[in-house]
Amino acid sequence: MLRSFYFGLFVILSSLSAAQTTGDNKANATLLGVLRNWCSANAEYATQEITFPQPKGTCNESDLYYGKWFRFLATTSSIEITVKIGAEEGTMQFPYIYLWDENLNELACKQYDDADDDLVLNFHELKRGKWHYFTIYNHSNSKYVGMFTLCVNDEVTYDFKEGAIELFELNRWCSPEEAYTTEGATPDEKQGSCLPKGPNFNRWFTFSATTNSIKATVKYGDSKGTAKFPYITLWDENLIELTCGKYKDESEPIRVESSNLIKGKTYYLSVDHKYNENYTGSFTLCIDDGSLQKQDLVIILGRMMDKAGDVAGSEIKLLNEYDEVIQTVSTDNKGKFKFSELPPANYFILIDRDDSNLAIDIFQTDAEDKIIKKAVKREEKTFAFRNLPTNCGFVTLVDCDNFQISITEGKQGIIGKVVNKKDLTEGIQNMNIYLYDSPEKVVDSTVTDQFGKFKFLNFSPSQLTMVKFGKPDKSLYTEMLLVNDRGIALKAATSGQMDEKGFFRFMELPAIKAQPLALFDAEEMQFETGSAFTLNNIYFESGKYELLEKSFAELDVLFIILLSQPSLKIEIGGHTDNTGNENENYTLSENRAKAVVDYLVSKGIVKERLTHKGYGPVRPVVPNDTEEERKKNRRVEFRVIGK
Repeated sequence: MLRSFYFGLFVILSSLSAAQTTGDNKANATLLGVLRNWCSANAEYATQEITFPQPKGTCNESDLYYGKWFRFLATTSSIEITVKIGAEEGTMQFPYIYLWDENLNELACKQYDDADDDLVLNFHELKRGKWHYFTIYNHSNSKYVGMFTLCVNDEVTYDFKEGAIELFELNRWCSPEEAYTTEGATPDEKQGSCLPKGPNFNRWFTFSATTNSIKATVKYGDSKGTAKFPYITLWDENLIELTCGKYKDESEPIRVESSNLIKGKTYYLSVDHKYNENYTGSFTLCIDDGSLQKQDLVIILGRMMDKAGDVAGSEIKLLNEYDEVIQTVSTDNKGKFKFSELPPANYFILIDRDDSNLAIDIFQTDAEDKIIKKAVKREEKTFAFRNLPTNCGFVTLVDCDNFQISITEGKQGIIGKVVNKKDLTEGIQNMNIYLYDSPEKVVDSTVTDQFGKFKFLNFSPSQLTMVKFGKPDKSLYTEMLLVNDRGIALKAATSGQMDEKGFFRFMELPAIKAQPLALFDAEEMQFETGSAFTLNNIYFESGKYELLEKSFAELDVLFIILLSQPSLKIEIGGHTDNTGNENENYTLSENRAKAVVDYLVSKGIVKERLTHKGYGPVRPVVPNDTEEERKKNRRVEFRVIGK
């Protein structure tokens, strides 16, 4: 009943809270009806000259002349008041927060640390059902008067064990940078054994153990946070301390570790400081339960260059799928950057400039330095990772969608790149590359540029094509593509195709840019169970089920997809229009679907991953009223039936 009463008051007060008041004293205090995770618009409120008498507070020695009063009805015992200033949030400087009961007895106060810093006050002993007031002041000088943004929250927060933030991701997980703060925190529960005195400003986290081990790390300093001299304590569900960790210097991360957890049990972490409010501040939290081994982790590395050379000192941010910054690094004197030992996830990269002259390569590799994804520009300054392209034989060093070369009609060309095998961003400059039309005859030569790139242009398609380095070196890695005059990648070669004499042998690729194939963007498709895709370029003679040779290019793309996703299981479905004998149509569609399966099996796909079915005319995609519509209904599809 009491909860219903307070909820009713919330509704009434919410409707009243828009009423405009001067806020220059208690009688004119602005009413706040919504207290749960509420924030005003940016710079909605302003300090002003207040009218006296005013209650005397303990956070200031002299009278304060400029402020803004607010009032609220307490429905919980807790309140967090945040004043945000600076930039678009407000122009006020040197803020104070005072909290009063209904008789104007001071309950708590908080004063500024710096002129433009946000200010947070927490209090957890409100009297439910009673009116309370708070005042936002600025220092007693009219030049500090200005706008501010106000946030309030009356729910139990991670300032208390009962409001501990629950951590669900425990596999090499890190919070966004500066996600948490001890600023405004109050003491709760027990003191960690490594803390000389306390608790002081502790924040609480909780998790359910998924393994017997845990490692929790508090990071601070630079982009990780402003906190100083932190402590972290690990507790069991009965608040019996398991281990405690303390700072070593002002920026080195602190951690606690234990391998004696019980799976399924609840545990707590508290982060605190020595008793000095100046040490409070933001921090980043990382958790590792040991379930991911080093070989399961990924690495992101990249390099930035422009026409003048390497771009040093550029800030690079690693974002998670919610566009939150989880790590920040700077490019070194060669323009390189790296994020190591990351759990597999959907990552993005944010750079600090958008320059048309900028050349940037970003790769995601496994623990053995094998490329598994490449970053492409998503929007201004932001890059997203894509799976390796199927249309170029998984070549990634060369931009398969933008060759940037011009080849004479009827001729062919080669583009390639040479890098350090241990550092894929390190292009090898001034490397001699030779083109042969026989093992004994060099027909052309070139030298790699500052990025390690090279090209050969305008040689005959009938020419035997062999490429060789001037000085073969096993510490190097290279990729190259042979392309025709229409910009179609026909063949590919990598270091894996180099023979014992140092010649690179090109392998055939499906010329999938020659026609509008349905699978052209296969690397972007979501192969979820139940999803279906049409194979637009599968050809049979009328009334027959033998595959025509021009079908092979599209089927080879499907073959590469199945190779790249070894757990994928699919059904091949054959479909006809509604003309002719219905039973014969069922048989024809069945045989055509089987022909596709047989082709994939002949290429090496395990038969158990493939099924086939003839649907005849019963699943048209369009009406069968015209020949053009009937042509669309005569098709072959594949449907994902397992992953």
